[in-house]
Amino acid sequence: MAEAWVASDRIQLYASSEGLGQSFSFDLVMCNFYRKEYKETIDTSLELVTRSGSSTTWVLSNHDVSLFFADWRRRSDG
Repeated sequence: MAEAWVASDRIQLYASSEGLGQSFSFDLVMCNFYRKEYKETIDTSLELVTRSGSSTTWVLSNHDVSLFFADWRRRSDG
């Protein structure tokens, strides 16, 4: 499992089947809380892991960025 916070097209350098096999995908952390943006990010991520023969784990928040739950709460309040 790679914790490589790099551009999406570089994840395959760490998470290929010849490498660590899987990587955290931090792209969702950087998304605005909109369905279209999430879908585009997820579709891109799936395309990239398919090409590299690896898999991914999407990150919605971590010890560096915890905006997901704050955004979710703000949007569900009104």
